[in-house]
Amino acid sequence: MAKRRQCRGCGAYLQSKDESKTGYLPEHLLADDGRALVCQRCYRITHYGKEQHTTITGQDAVEMVKAGVGWGDAVLLILDLIDFEPSLSVALDTVLGDKPVVAVVNKGDLLPPKTRVAEVQAWVERQLAHRHVRFPVFVVSATTGAGVAGLLDYINAYDYRRWTVVGATNVGKSTIIGRLLQMGKKQGGGNPTVARFPGTTVECLQWKLTNKITLADTPGLVPGGRLSDQVCHSCAPKLIPGKRLSVKVYELSANSALVNPGFAAVQVINESEDNHQAVLLGFSASDVSWRRANINKIGYWLDKSCGDCQFDQWEQHQVAIPAE
Repeated sequence: MAKRRQCRGCGAYLQSKDESKTGYLPEHLLADDGRALVCQRCYRITHYGKEQHTTITGQDAVEMVKAGVGWGDAVLLILDLIDFEPSLSVALDTVLGDKPVVAVVNKGDLLPPKTRVAEVQAWVERQLAHRHVRFPVFVVSATTGAGVAGLLDYINAYDYRRWTVVGATNVGKSTIIGRLLQMGKKQGGGNPTVARFPGTTVECLQWKLTNKITLADTPGLVPGGRLSDQVCHSCAPKLIPGKRLSVKVYELSANSALVNPGFAAVQVINESEDNHQAVLLGFSASDVSWRRANINKIGYWLDKSCGDCQFDQWEQHQVAIPAE
């Protein structure tokens, strides 16, 4: 029986029967067996930035990742520095098992320029210690390539030949694999499809890093509680940082609030005893828009979401910030 062919972008098994399902490619293109092929969905993502929803579920992803971890000798666990705790918890709680793990902390380029890599690495090691795990830690940027060369040297220095790349959706697994392939000089057969949409990779897909080392890309795991997973596919990329974080200072009185229309609001409940305004330092994605509003208008602004991700119920959380 002939081996089923996979899309070299997302890993979907190629088929020409149902355009609404993953892996679709017109039959006349699928008949070309002399080159690496990408499915219609990956082509549209790459060339037009258009997303097509997939039928893969969170549990499907977990089972595929478990199979990928079982195949591998070691694991590259990709973590999101900007959304660290969910990206760590979903992997530790579901799929890692007892394989050797290297923690690769992505999106280091989004931090302010004065933040040192050694400082970030030490912070990550402390967070891992709190979860009673100890992994080698690399801080990288899939966007700029910073830190990836050191990671490649580490991979090449060990006897593990099969590395499974694991992580939550939108942490940058496929982009990091592309960087490693580029630096490892194994560029034949294309690169994984990269997008700011969640769930781009839908099946485990293997890539030859060197003549001896193979990487396996896996579907993204879906953590619970992330706002970007609860909004529509058009709004999600706005909440996922793709550039250096926007840093702004806001002064709020007891009668004013900060609102991100349709998504969130921040209100000062108690001012300090000397009646000064509260000062908030905000870090957010560059596409996130905050504005000042009267506290009586918070409900109005929270209702200003797009029609595809209107929320039925809002949660309120109080945070106590001690005075210094």
